[in-house]
Amino acid sequence: MSLIGATISIAEGSISVTVSGLGLASVPGYIFITIESPNGESVIYGSVRQDTITTDGFIVDLSGITPSAGYNLDYILNYGAIPSDIYNVSVKPLLRSRSTKACCFC
Repeated sequence: MSLIGATISIAEGSISVTVSGLGLASVPGYIFITIESPNGESVIYGSVRQDTITTDGFIVDLSGITPSAGYNLDYILNYGAIPSDIYNVSVKPLLRSRSTKACCFC
């Protein structure tokens, strides 16, 4: 299994986020994302557009427009074999943060 990940800032007023320039050897087998919300701000969820996933990147649609700066997209990509116990993976370490996060598997 090959994993890569990063955190990118989401601009104020965004309704989607484009991740590009990845240059992967193959299309990711799954994508795990979280949207970090600044303290006291609205919780916004994200969903990866399945038809945009390529070796170069993907697009995440947001559940609402980001009302301010300070929102971030965290992602982890698996572009190798998907582990059989993927649904038993604990996300608690990923959720320990000063911010509110919304999670989804794609």
